[in-house]
Amino acid sequence: MRSGLIAAQALSLLFFTGVATAQDINETRTKFDSPAPADLLRRWNCRATVLGNYLYIDGGELGELVDGKATSFPNNSTLSIDLSKSWLTSSVEIRANGKPVKDGPLSMGYEAIWNDPTGSAFYTWGGYTTRGVRPAAITKEGIWKFTVDGKGGGAWLLEEPSNPQVLKTLKYAEDGAYTATNTTGFWYGGFSGSTTDPSQTVDQAVPGLVSYDMTRQTWRNDSALALSPPNGTARGAKAEYVPRFGPNGIVMILGGLSYSPFGNPGRDSGGLDFGNLTFFDPVTRNIYWQTTTGTVPAARWRYCSVGIDGGNGTYEIFIFGGQTADKNLALDDVYVLSLPGFVWTKAAATSPGQPRSQHTCVVVGKRQLLVVGGANYNIPSGRWQDPDPFPQGLGLFDMTDLTWSKEGQYKADAEPYQSPNAVKDWYSKTDLSTLSWSSSEVKELFVTASGAVVPASRWPVDLQSRVSLHS
Repeated sequence: MRSGLIAAQALSLLFFTGVATAQDINETRTKFDSPAPADLLRRWNCRATVLGNYLYIDGGELGELVDGKATSFPNNSTLSIDLSKSWLTSSVEIRANGKPVKDGPLSMGYEAIWNDPTGSAFYTWGGYTTRGVRPAAITKEGIWKFTVDGKGGGAWLLEEPSNPQVLKTLKYAEDGAYTATNTTGFWYGGFSGSTTDPSQTVDQAVPGLVSYDMTRQTWRNDSALALSPPNGTARGAKAEYVPRFGPNGIVMILGGLSYSPFGNPGRDSGGLDFGNLTFFDPVTRNIYWQTTTGTVPAARWRYCSVGIDGGNGTYEIFIFGGQTADKNLALDDVYVLSLPGFVWTKAAATSPGQPRSQHTCVVVGKRQLLVVGGANYNIPSGRWQDPDPFPQGLGLFDMTDLTWSKEGQYKADAEPYQSPNAVKDWYSKTDLSTLSWSSSEVKELFVTASGAVVPASRWPVDLQSRVSLHS
């Protein structure tokens, strides 16, 4: 039997000596990217999204046992899981679709993932190059697009923009806040260095709002200082598109850290405040703010978030875990922000899968939040070697009942999502017209918009959930 070190060396030889064929290399890569459930230790810094009946996982890194020895690798495959039927996290099959060895996307961490408006593809952009990947290989000729085949597989291609001169001037970054509307992918802030952009010589927070119109294939870069004053930067923050409110929906920026964009930056004093949220109209780019009430989360970064329509006039955003802004302690709590009330609720249940950051999460099925990956920053060293309590790095949370699935059961036939009882109770006792709004314009977006407020006597109502699938 080969040791883990020998296996890792053999994999490196396949990559760099040219002895093996592209097919040999691809088969070897996919073997390590989707190990047996008992061999996986951790996944971290990956991204995930849902298209049709499949979950797709891209980028990041993983630790696993190779012949009994802990070894870490970049994830060189696009992984997929069938969501059309119920399963357990301990035994669900994770399919590995190897990326092309030549003329394919690099293995990146902390990238953006945007669903194409057609529902048949997703894009990835930004991120840092994982170990063994040369930053000089990062291309600014286009954006990578994965077109799905409806069976858990698909194909990558590089989509060239109609305004390539704008793309080439962008400073590529990692760990930014990203989301997508029904036409446009957005990326706010992030952190740039030698592993994110081949032209970058110093580590630097990146200000500005980058967007890619997926229907017109055009890039744009806007100044957006008001999204996180005074620096206009955010690292480890989240963005959520909320289609329910305003003429064009809104994009909310939540949490993260803010740095000076000049020189080698230092952290600000405490991170961005969940008690005062900023958001913008994705078409006009007008920026707004509003204070929140309830049990407000502590400042944090590198957590995960999802959004889901309550079907009753509300829209809820769930956040889980992350690292504290002051001491980098890993967290295991879940909070719910309900709009239009701008009220926070803390779930009583804590994660059975340890505190974690560097994870991602998506809405799967009709009411479950699926956590993918993550590491426990409360462990001083060797975090990737610490076996994840979540089988295969997958954890499931019921967003209606506010409970974790101890068995790790995904329910394809679950009942539709309803706002949690604590949220319903708050609206039944609150007159939204009496809230302290930051401006008449903000109040009009949330309260006087058609269908924004439903009387409490009409709970529950027809529940057709619209969700923000990734973050």
